[in-house]
Amino acid sequence: MDAPKELITEEQLDPNQVTLFLKAQSAIELSNYDYALSILHNILKEEPTFLKGREILRAAQGAKWRTSGKKGKSLLSGGMMKVKNKIKKDPLGAIDEIEKKLDNDPYNVEANTLFYEAFMALGIPEVATFGLETIREGHPSNYKNLHKLGDHYLAEGDGTEAAKIYDQIVQSDPSDGDARKKAKDASAQATMAKGG
Repeated sequence: MDAPKELITEEQLDPNQVTLFLKAQSAIELSNYDYALSILHNILKEEPTFLKGREILRAAQGAKWRTSGKKGKSLLSGGMMKVKNKIKKDPLGAIDEIEKKLDNDPYNVEANTLFYEAFMALGIPEVATFGLETIREGHPSNYKNLHKLGDHYLAEGDGTEAAKIYDQIVQSDPSDGDARKKAKDASAQATMAKGG
């Protein structure tokens, strides 16, 4: 199955998928996370660019992770090299494996970085961004990720968001000359985009 290049909304889902999506949301409200994850994985396997579904999935993964008491325990590294190689051949297939790994640790840096790489390989940067933003949410002082996120926004022409990221880095580490320079470049890009 070829991945669509455009994001889809809830309104664009098949009626059966809308029903399932609503069931998943109800399951989350009842703290039945495993059932919700199962439903959401199935929907996203069919509709990989359904970003709202991914956001709800990540929220459910986060809620399950917080209640499981497994915080801080990363069990991923072993099988991730295989997934990294799969991205080159079958990025869409790799995404399903990555999401299943994220069920155990939704803020895992390695898995979310691979999520980003897989969606970039598919040419869908809007969804790829979500992987880096998830790392940012779980690890707000991971400067390597912040640089990557800022670079991503800059490459996608979003100077405003890039400037915010680089400014955040500079606030925490005023000696980061690379972030300082990129913050200026991003601000200039944002100004030019506004026609100023």
